[in-house]
Amino acid sequence: YQDGVLILNEGGMAASTSSVDFLSDAGVMINDIYRLENGSSNATGSLLQSMFFNATHAFIVSGLANQITVVDRYTFKYVTTISTDLSAPRYGTVVGNKAYVTNTADFSTGSDDFLTVIDLTNFNTSRVAMNDWSEKILSLNNNLYVMNGYYESGNSITVINSADNSQVSKISLTFSPNSLAESNNVLYVFGQGKFAKIDLTTNEIMGTVIDLGESFKESKNLAIENG
Repeated sequence: YQDGVLILNEGGMAASTSSVDFLSDAGVMINDIYRLENGSSNATGSLLQSMFFNATHAFIVSGLANQITVVDRYTFKYVTTISTDLSAPRYGTVVGNKAYVTNTADFSTGSDDFLTVIDLTNFNTSRVAMNDWSEKILSLNNNLYVMNGYYESGNSITVINSADNSQVSKISLTFSPNSLAESNNVLYVFGQGKFAKIDLTTNEIMGTVIDLGESFKESKNLAIENG
């Protein structure tokens, strides 16, 4: 499952409705590759939220089961299940031999949100308190950029030093973000129809916020390709 696209199907409350499909570069679709390779044992859980990678593994995040299923990223063979220090996990990223996963906990407040830190040498876990909405996350220049925005709650980006998990800075926005993307050492933040550009050298907003107007208020899932 190397040359193609992995498609994560969130499914419903039952684990049997969640799956991962593979669409090859040749246009061949293979459905439910996790069960194809592993049977029904070590189920991935339900409400699959996201998937992230390092050089050897894929990490499948189940928001309802409060678990992360680790598989070989190319064969999709089961490796292990991580089920500690997780509460409504959302998104993850990898820095060196550590993975970081955002947790929304009870969804009603950002004060109980936290990061799960996973030691990838033994898959042991620990927590880092965030005390703010914690949703999408990127690792850039050895820092972690955590989007403090969840369905129009929260309006900032928290920068964390991945070496010691300390907070470097908090970047205030004039809107609630829903997307992050990086290009040429600039972090583009989007939400509620507005863009902000953050200089990753200074962690400061560049220029003024760009407002795309009312028709873009519900837009999301920013991506950058070829400029």
